[in-house]
Amino acid sequence: MTQPPPYPGTPEPSDEPGGATPPPIPPTQQPPTYGAPAAQPPAYGNPYGAPQQPAYGAPQQPYAQPYGGAYPGGPGQDQPSKGMAIAALVLSFLACTFVAGVVAIVLAIVVLVRGKDGRNHGKGLAIAALVISVLVMLATVGVIVLAADFVEEQSIDNLETGQCIDAENLTDASSDSIGLIDKVSCTGDHDGQVVATSTLTAAQASAASDGIDCTPLVEQSLMATLDPEEIEIYGLTQDTSPETGDAVACVAVRADGEQLTEKLG
Repeated sequence: MTQPPPYPGTPEPSDEPGGATPPPIPPTQQPPTYGAPAAQPPAYGNPYGAPQQPAYGAPQQPYAQPYGGAYPGGPGQDQPSKGMAIAALVLSFLACTFVAGVVAIVLAIVVLVRGKDGRNHGKGLAIAALVISVLVMLATVGVIVLAADFVEEQSIDNLETGQCIDAENLTDASSDSIGLIDKVSCTGDHDGQVVATSTLTAAQASAASDGIDCTPLVEQSLMATLDPEEIEIYGLTQDTSPETGDAVACVAVRADGEQLTEKLG
């Protein structure tokens, strides 16, 4: 009887007498069974578009901000403070209005206080705004004081008896007004000399348009030394239409329109 072929790995029957056939050695690897599903390889990629969960311990991807965004604490958060510093610098050049100067100083101080966090909030611009604001405001005050002194100096109300002056049209008898007054020394050439000062009475104020009579205002001792054909006396007021109580300055000038060369009296 024909024996079927031994299974691979099965030992041949022993020819020795009394020898028993040992049990077959189980194969170390079983052949695949036909028809059994093969192991599926791992799928590459993500076929359904579902988000893949990162493995535990794997490094996480940093969150990407969209264009124009900024990370917390990044440079983008400094921009409002820098804008404030720029605004303070611009307003500092307008500090002559004082309101703009005060606003510029306040904004600059706010920027400097915010700079204590160690970030650049526009410290240099804020310091420049402070310096410029202070300088512009001081310069404005100086100009106002000088202008006020100049106007005060030019005022007829501030003339004093015995002063010598130069003024445009002062020696022109046909002129209704004079130019700026310049107080000068009486030892040199000058247009006129103040021989009396007073305030207008109601009668003098009402007749001011026809000229102010200074004869009763000038000291009689001085009037005695003046030749009326050589010296004329004009009553000058600050306003062309003076009122009662306004100041009047009586100024002596030469009748021929030339300048005086010495002090009268």
